[in-house]
Amino acid sequence: KLQNDTKVDLNNYNLYFTKNDSLGVNHVSVGYNCGDVLPAKLSVYQAHPAPVNQSTIGVSGINVDTASVINLTFAGVEGRAIGEQPQFLRSRNIGGNFYAASADLNYGVYGIARPDSMLNSLNTGGQFDAGFGLFSFGVVAQGGNASVRNIGVSGIGTSPSTPSSLENIGGQFVGAFSNGTNYGVRGVANFGNTAIGIYGTASGATTNNWAGYFDGNVYISGTYGPSDALLKENVEPISYADSLLNLLSPVSFDFKTNDFPQFHLSEEAQMGLIAQDVETIIPTIVSTNNSPAQYDSLGVEIYPSIEFKSIDYSKLIPLLIAGHKEQATIIDSMSTANDSLQSQITDLNDRLTQLENCLSGILPFLCQMSNSAIQPTQEEVQNQLRTAININLSDRNAIVLNQNVPNPFAESTVITYSIPASVQKAQIHFYDGQGKLINSVDVIERGNGQLNVFANDLSSGVYTYSLVADGQIVSTKRMMKQ
Repeated sequence: KLQNDTKVDLNNYNLYFTKNDSLGVNHVSVGYNCGDVLPAKLSVYQAHPAPVNQSTIGVSGINVDTASVINLTFAGVEGRAIGEQPQFLRSRNIGGNFYAASADLNYGVYGIARPDSMLNSLNTGGQFDAGFGLFSFGVVAQGGNASVRNIGVSGIGTSPSTPSSLENIGGQFVGAFSNGTNYGVRGVANFGNTAIGIYGTASGATTNNWAGYFDGNVYISGTYGPSDALLKENVEPISYADSLLNLLSPVSFDFKTNDFPQFHLSEEAQMGLIAQDVETIIPTIVSTNNSPAQYDSLGVEIYPSIEFKSIDYSKLIPLLIAGHKEQATIIDSMSTANDSLQSQITDLNDRLTQLENCLSGILPFLCQMSNSAIQPTQEEVQNQLRTAININLSDRNAIVLNQNVPNPFAESTVITYSIPASVQKAQIHFYDGQGKLINSVDVIERGNGQLNVFANDLSSGVYTYSLVADGQIVSTKRMMKQ
């Protein structure tokens, strides 16, 4: 037994414990009792006989060496298991085996990497590398047997006291270089009342909140969106859908793949709409987004932040359905009118056939009588006949509101009308697509008139105008602003 602290000066020599030829013996231990079975070549056992008032560590490895050349590695503790195992024995090599239990908070591995002064350093709390063999797992984490929640891996990228100037990443996963399939993240959920393979939520950002941001194509085998009547209010039918669709301008285009490589845009020919054009017609389906800047491992900006507009094409589906129904209504109306006209034509053809049959027997006799009865008519009599058949039809008391020309229009259009002198007060009201009055004009003059309408600042869409005479709506027309 040592009675005092004892020092062994190695004098620039190494101290070796040899004799490796016996299994379970020739071991070195600290803290074990004599005769105890030692689990390792070097075994350390920490067990005070009574509760302690400070934190303790079973094994501590500290390395304070300083590099004199580049690319050196300094390790506080190193563990290696590299014995070549026969494949059919299904053995395991574990570089480090850590186990924690019986406390309120238990950490199997707790790693901290924090620089003292070098602010531009790269810090990793723990790095795990598995290679070769049939299967390689960089990290295998399992949370089980908890009464409330089991979490296999929890990653937090945060620093509330000193916020990061670039980005915080809760978890970063990379799958690459497989000849088969590479998964950056693969989520599988089974059993229970609800199984969710991957669940993402985002909130509190000042610019954009994306529950999922995918820089590339997305394959979905099935999708549902919230559409229950329980979740909706202010439900109104969509009006003038066909007119709105006519204002949209589908185009074909190619993406600028070379100018924006960070977006991984498709190099194939595309078809769609221009967001800026759609925003002037249906602004509710266009949003302004921000692609965050991207940085390398040292924090150097690779790609800057870019603001761009996007279209929710799914919201065009109800508009297309409403437009189809409007077209179907028009077609049905035209079909009914066509059937009526066809019936009239058939009736006229039948009557004409009957008339031809009736006249076929007497036509030669009538022609003979006509030739003998026709006498030359004097010029004066002919002029009188011409005067007699000239008829002027007019209704000076009619109130008329004509369709604006041109329609649709871009900047200006013309509305003509006719108001008789018997009308005491006449006005033309203009309404937007929702039926809201946007302007009203008093018509002072009587008779035929013209109203020049200028709408440079008017947004594209469908509008209506009505002629009101002595408090009564006489006529309403629809006009379209491009």
